[in-house]
Amino acid sequence: MTSDSNAQRVSINSALRAIPKLVEASKLGMRDQAVEIGVEIAGLLDAGMPTVSERIRKIARTGAGLTPIAAKPPEDLVDYVSVENGFDGVVLPENVIAEARMIATEHARAAELAAFSVAPRHKIVLHGPPGNGKTMLARAFAAELGLPIFEVKYGGLIASYLGETGKNLQRLFDYAGSQPCVLFIDEFDTVAMARTAKGDVGETRRVTNQMLLLLDRLPARCFLVAATNLFDQIDSAVVRRFDFAIEIPSPTEDLVRTCAARELSPERTPGYDRRDLVERIVGCAPPHLSAVVAMCEWIRRDLCLAAGTNIDGMLAAAAVRG
Repeated sequence: MTSDSNAQRVSINSALRAIPKLVEASKLGMRDQAVEIGVEIAGLLDAGMPTVSERIRKIARTGAGLTPIAAKPPEDLVDYVSVENGFDGVVLPENVIAEARMIATEHARAAELAAFSVAPRHKIVLHGPPGNGKTMLARAFAAELGLPIFEVKYGGLIASYLGETGKNLQRLFDYAGSQPCVLFIDEFDTVAMARTAKGDVGETRRVTNQMLLLLDRLPARCFLVAATNLFDQIDSAVVRRFDFAIEIPSPTEDLVRTCAARELSPERTPGYDRRDLVERIVGCAPPHLSAVVAMCEWIRRDLCLAAGTNIDGMLAAAAVRG
């Protein structure tokens, strides 16, 4: 097989993988995202399937055929996010992944559970220090369950006017509960603060009380994932409404090693194999997995732009800071 044929095959496979994202975005009325994905697919098919490519590009350009079949999400409150990686594509402690797989199994066997008059558990709160994979795990759940994920916009949800935050929460949960989806609320402590907290005010108490009611009424078709760095500040009654509380701790050296090895795999560094740098990254004692990813991205960028000539200096400086 020639290199051109191999490149075309890779492009076509990439286009096929993007089609479910196009269908999902169209169904949900996310026209801008659907157009963007359509243009991406057309570009991937230009060389191997030019006629099909032109038809897809025309549909994306005109918007024909992109009519939603589901209610459009409240764009002031949520971002629709297209996901690809399931549990196999994330780096997290083994016990966390094991529990996540167990939860996903309940949803895969929902019909069997229904025969016993129970529904899959669907409310999870993730907690732990920042930068270690809470958002990544929420997105992995969406990929595993085959559901769209909506990530709450903090700036749209929290309002300065009395009562507006509560109204926004109601709109958010009304939409999320209307269809199968994953709803991800980061910084969850801001809408579920303990009602006995120091400096508690009436509006905070009202928002927490409303959250309790919304959690009680949320149907199982909505898979709720909340995340917080301040688990001890969440109202205890809210915590009890969740089916699972999963801690995602700071990474061990082994987890840093696994993350760095994945980020520096030869597939991500074409023409280079720099997995020899993994132990140096571990030696820098990065405080969280986001820092590991950022270091590896810096390395990959330098390999591309400067053939890796700046890597030693960067790692030496990082080791000193660590």
